[in-house]
Amino acid sequence: MPTSLPLCLATLLGVAPARAADPVVETLRTTYPPCVEEPSPEEIEAAKGLHSAARRYFELGDYPASLVRWKEAYALDCNAHRLLLNVANGRQRQGDEQGAWAARALYVERAGDDADPVIVTRVDRERPQRPHPARPTVSAAALDFELWPTRDAGTVMAFEAWARAALTRDLMVELELPWAVWLDPSALSDPRGDDVDDVRAGFGNPQLSAFYTPRWFSGGAALGGRLGLPLATVDDLDAQATVGMAGDAKAWTDLRQWAAARLPLSVTGALDQRVAGPFSVQAETEVTGFIPLGRGAHRFADRDFDVALSGGAGFALGFPVHPGGTLGGDAGMSLAYVPTFDDDGVQASLRLGVTYRSDEIIARAGTRWGLDGPLGWMDDGRRLATFTLTLGVPILGLPDQPDPEAAPLASKD
Repeated sequence: MPTSLPLCLATLLGVAPARAADPVVETLRTTYPPCVEEPSPEEIEAAKGLHSAARRYFELGDYPASLVRWKEAYALDCNAHRLLLNVANGRQRQGDEQGAWAARALYVERAGDDADPVIVTRVDRERPQRPHPARPTVSAAALDFELWPTRDAGTVMAFEAWARAALTRDLMVELELPWAVWLDPSALSDPRGDDVDDVRAGFGNPQLSAFYTPRWFSGGAALGGRLGLPLATVDDLDAQATVGMAGDAKAWTDLRQWAAARLPLSVTGALDQRVAGPFSVQAETEVTGFIPLGRGAHRFADRDFDVALSGGAGFALGFPVHPGGTLGGDAGMSLAYVPTFDDDGVQASLRLGVTYRSDEIIARAGTRWGLDGPLGWMDDGRRLATFTLTLGVPILGLPDQPDPEAAPLASKD
């Protein structure tokens, strides 16, 4: 997936919000608060007097007055949970069926094991039916940028324009268009290329992807595949070498985009699960096969069929800073393994970033570091340390269509 895993999952999946508690029950919890301390004998006697007054109002048909007295009585004796059943009767006489059910539900919640089984059964039977809140299916478009100033081989800039769209609530498609520039590059040893060239550039392999995003999963999940269009097959060694350097800049995490003269086919999956509060964890994995269409260049030069296995895990934090806006950060590690590469076919990397998301913008600034050879700290010549930037716009789609399978509303959070 493009950009960092947390930002990608957030825009690709839109984590399903927790089902909200019934607002009427929430209001009653505030109107009839639970015990802070045990009532005194005097308060219990006063509550009985208020209950008697409430009954008289109720029998006279003055239901608003009776509800006021029952509220005062419960405030004095917060253990008299059956007063909530009287509140339910008063609300029902006023035609407030939802409020009556909510009062009975609050009685069941407060009474616990001592609740009247008949009332428990009635609350379950009359429980309002409400569909799950629609998970926002998010379409988005953005540009990723990665800058790698190498120590002895010039500066590599990798660009990736991507867009994704929700076709249904369970299916999303994505298009990625990679392009790379190599400034002040080193000379190419291959005679097919230019010995000296101040600027090299080339297109990577555009990717078309489809993802299944199951709505039954409580967090974010995606499973899908990718097909690459081998634009990097163009018979220009300068362009192919540039594309190969861009793959190194990404620490091999997206080799499918940067494999010259190869047709990449991938299967990928990702998970995003909120653990507590603003903290969530993510994981992703991808398997890619590279079908040779030519001689190739860089790490794919003169090779047969290759397979790459990549994956990563990390965490993200997000804090609301204003309505509709979230500021946070992410960190994680990625590992890429290409068993068919000569010598060292394993590359590990670390990513760190700061993210901002709102209804108008997607933004991330961060860095990527190589952790081992052949690109990491053990390689003094091309030590991998890059700057990454993502700018984009989310496009919410289908936000108000309910899940056709309505689920009962819980009486407790």
